[in-house]
Amino acid sequence: MDRPTFVVPSSDDLKGWQKLNQQISPMFMQLSQPIADRYQPNITATKIGDVNVLDIKPKDWRHNGNVLVYLHGGGYVSLEGNAATVSTSTGLRVISIDYSLAPFSKWNQTTDEVVSVIQALKDQGYSLDDIAMYGDSAGGSLVAGSVIKMLDEGVGMPAALVLWSPWIDLTGIGDTFFTGIISTGEWEAAKRFLN
Repeated sequence: MDRPTFVVPSSDDLKGWQKLNQQISPMFMQLSQPIADRYQPNITATKIGDVNVLDIKPKDWRHNGNVLVYLHGGGYVSLEGNAATVSTSTGLRVISIDYSLAPFSKWNQTTDEVVSVIQALKDQGYSLDDIAMYGDSAGGSLVAGSVIKMLDEGVGMPAALVLWSPWIDLTGIGDTFFTGIISTGEWEAAKRFLN
């Protein structure tokens, strides 16, 4: 199978980023389909706290009063991850936040979205002791940043946090910036997102 090639636009090329996401999103959905077919979770696209989310419950799910809020990776610029696997592995209801992506969003806007979902879950009757947060790569960094915002705003802290390989060092001087894991376009879009 030929590996697709994508053009990573400059950080200020919003149309280019929109086109790239239109190319990448179906690819991730296609890659996720075999997992969904295998585990057969119940996935509902909805809004919580006026933010788009996927509400994912494993097959034969039984409510135990707990919920896991998931923030996907993707360098802040694309959708990556598979919350269906997390839901099936843990047996938990997973709220996967479809957060606003760079360069269309800024860090504060996106962390506000996360805090809004947590607050809405609290309004639905979940206590922070019932809520855990999980994020991978850029999502791990968003979990950390959102929890700091939650503490600063007096919302409190969830019962548990999982930061799976979080993209924490955003200085641009770490080894991964020199080994080519992150493209210049992705880095520029992420910097714009963070400022």
